[in-house]
Amino acid sequence: MTQTDKDSLIALVQQKKLPTEHSVRLKQNFEFFEERVAGLGSDLDRLCLGLNKLVLVDVALNRDQDNPQLISRV
Repeated sequence: MTQTDKDSLIALVQQKKLPTEHSVRLKQNFEFFEERVAGLGSDLDRLCLGLNKLVLVDVALNRDQDNPQLISRV
């Protein structure tokens, strides 16, 4: 995440004005999901069921050993 992404995300979540140099993609993605959630109306059970299926993955790289740009054949 870049500093621009971080500042944009914080502004969106806190419903504040976006920074002058904001992440356009992050804003578009936020608006996409905001519209979908609003479209559910009071049927939040569907939203909760979907959120319950989310799987988070955290990948940590060692700067001295890993190259995130390297594509290797296995």
